[in-house]
Amino acid sequence: MDYRKFYIVNSLGNKYDLTDKNSKVFLNAPNGFGFDRSFTSLKVGNSELVTSQQFNLTDITGSLLFYNNTNGSKYEDYQNFVQFIKYKPLEFHYQTPNILSSYYCDVLLTQLTKGEVNTEGILEVPIVMHRLTEWLDDTAYTVTLTNASSGEGKYYPLVRPYHYAGTDLSNTPIYNNGTDDIGFILEINGECQNPQFSITQRGEQYGICKINGTYDYVMLDSVERTESMYLERNGSAITNPEQYQDFTIRNGASYLTWCKFRVGESIFNLTMGNIETFDGYVTIRFKNSYATC
Repeated sequence: MDYRKFYIVNSLGNKYDLTDKNSKVFLNAPNGFGFDRSFTSLKVGNSELVTSQQFNLTDITGSLLFYNNTNGSKYEDYQNFVQFIKYKPLEFHYQTPNILSSYYCDVLLTQLTKGEVNTEGILEVPIVMHRLTEWLDDTAYTVTLTNASSGEGKYYPLVRPYHYAGTDLSNTPIYNNGTDDIGFILEINGECQNPQFSITQRGEQYGICKINGTYDYVMLDSVERTESMYLERNGSAITNPEQYQDFTIRNGASYLTWCKFRVGESIFNLTMGNIETFDGYVTIRFKNSYATC
């Protein structure tokens, strides 16, 4: 493939291709794939000190060209597109020639400007889609952790014999290769007592969380649009799970509970009251987020 591909996926999981050579619909002159950043600053002498900044969610624009053989077929294709996009939410996918996967963003289709078939026999329909998210990888990265300390530990052939009862739950590197800090989904499967995690970068702790109690399953989702917590014990969901957060670990410097991975490498550490006997597994899932792609 030596050209860009665009397609939309609706809430039914159906795909509408906008660059298929065998289709009679084409997205022409697409725009809106760069970035726009707003910021506030403080004038310091002859310089400016940036005090806050954020990427803005820009619109994706272009024109849908319906160019089937007959005018009736063109309008039918347009109506089929309208039927497709009524199943919301919608994802707009963008695949560049240098990768096998795609980027996508959630979009709200804000404008379709329907006109007449032009002199070239094309029904041209300008389209505007407002991005509701940054660009995301279309597949999630998953890190699976198990507890080495519940077994025989690890042996390192150093200068002197050294036995280390290590755990894969400690000092786990997490790589955020996007341009934005990102939320993640943490799942603990197996009996855990008072689970607690911390996140550091270059020696600085910037995220912490502790949940009081004993559970068979823990799920924490820190992705902004879907933030939630779920706790389960003996097959029953715990009501009002947020109230089991331990606020005593708050230190005024680290983000509490609903943490995000910073850009670059972070170190994730998880512990619990029964760390020596924990025989379950832990998964961390996230998607890189990009201001432009």
